[in-house]
Amino acid sequence: MVVLRPGTCGIRIRWWSGGRILGDRRSFDVATDLRVPVGPVAIEISDLRRDDDPDRLATARGSVTTRAGWRSELTVHLQPGAIVSGRVRRGDLAPARFAEVAALLPDGRTVTTRTDGRGEYLLSGLPGGLVRVGAQRRGLTSIQQPVHAVAGRACWAELDLVLPVVPAPVLAPATLGGAVRGRVVDQDGEVLPLAVVEVRDARGTVLTRGRADRRGEFLVGGHLPAGSGLTVAVHSGPDRIVVDRREVRGVGARPGHVTDLGQVVVTRSPRPAAPHRHPRTPARGMRLPSIRV
Repeated sequence: MVVLRPGTCGIRIRWWSGGRILGDRRSFDVATDLRVPVGPVAIEISDLRRDDDPDRLATARGSVTTRAGWRSELTVHLQPGAIVSGRVRRGDLAPARFAEVAALLPDGRTVTTRTDGRGEYLLSGLPGGLVRVGAQRRGLTSIQQPVHAVAGRACWAELDLVLPVVPAPVLAPATLGGAVRGRVVDQDGEVLPLAVVEVRDARGTVLTRGRADRRGEFLVGGHLPAGSGLTVAVHSGPDRIVVDRREVRGVGARPGHVTDLGQVVVTRSPRPAAPHRHPRTPARGMRLPSIRV
């Protein structure tokens, strides 16, 4: 790829394909080699100088379609861009120092800068066309002013800051979903405190999670969608050495309604029997790892 530009300046090269960025490189050379995938590739060349540098060149774009094993050539010309400058004033006509100025470009990009101590700003390297310029500072904002930018020329735009008109917020009506409550006990009727309760949808996605209190009672949800295919999974709490589980399937939920599951019985899982050891069999010693100092 060859980039032709008046004078000498650093450039930024970005290339992408299928909406995905493939690379970003900075260069000061005229010719640059890029390794790109096979197919159509879009390339953007921009000047590395600041947006308020009057010598900054306009951003250029190009495209090329590559083939496997072939070397494709692309020539991109960087031309002087348009310059938009002006002054930002407050309501009392005093200069608005260090206000943020934003310009919406015809290609959808937005470039920003700040005013100096005299309230003046400058944006360079802009493409030709209709540019909308606005400013804001400390809660004050200006009306976006349309400016017809011409490549290679400078234009002036005065911006006055005023208090923005903020519409009254529209409060949407609150919607209450479904909830599930119950009481967790074991097979002997003993309460299982701090049991973990999860509500899942038909695909197994966890919609909400909570814990039972000291009395084994729980209330989870409040935003569950309407339906009848929910699953309530209960895991025993930290008072049990082995975690026991129980799932209640086909639980329904309605907006603003609490579904009562009553007592959820978590059955103890069968515990593996300890290996029997003959009383005369001597126990094997345990070897600890040695540490050299």
